[in-house]
Amino acid sequence: MCGALSPIGDGGLFLNVAKLYSHTYIIMEKQKQKAELDELKKQVSDCQQCELSKTRKNIVFGEGNPNADIMVIGEAPGANEDEQGRPFVGKAGNLVTEVLESVNLTRGEVYISNVCKCRPPENNLNQHQSAVDACEAYLQKEIAIIKPKFILALGLTAAKSLLKKQISQNDLMSNIHGKVFDYQDTKILVTYHPTARISPLDIILADVRQIPEIINPNSKEV
Repeated sequence: MCGALSPIGDGGLFLNVAKLYSHTYIIMEKQKQKAELDELKKQVSDCQQCELSKTRKNIVFGEGNPNADIMVIGEAPGANEDEQGRPFVGKAGNLVTEVLESVNLTRGEVYISNVCKCRPPENNLNQHQSAVDACEAYLQKEIAIIKPKFILALGLTAAKSLLKKQISQNDLMSNIHGKVFDYQDTKILVTYHPTARISPLDIILADVRQIPEIINPNSKEV
């Protein structure tokens, strides 16, 4: 039968169908992820579980590339973040940008969040453990949605919230910075928070220079 098409023999046709299916699947997964993040953000917005819900101007939810391999987790919003409803802006944002750029990353390539989604008025989470406890489930869900391959934990609060079974609550940052831990099969590098009272930028930069090798251990030149 001249002119008849044989789908079975047309490998190109099946290849195109496979590509279309894969493309459709990726789109559906991204839509699902966005819906999950939107729902989680709404839950955080409605949260009244701790005292910080009464003093916040805005909740500060995570932002960035939801498909990022790298997730940056800080401690809590400051005044600028509370005002704008965005994580790591102002001085803190500039420092985080500098840290990321030191390993050839931009904010647009990572996903940035905090342990606590509301600002402690005196910028001291040590006085608001109930807020950390209340936000813990939100952070865990956020990580589960993003599915990062690597987490950069900035500050003791971030480290202790994620690594309760691996580090002591009495550990100091001087003892754990620059070390790599595991969080549910995801590698975590711990370093100082860039706006902490004692925050040596040179040490932070030295710590984060490990990131490329941690993510791609076989890429190091021999």
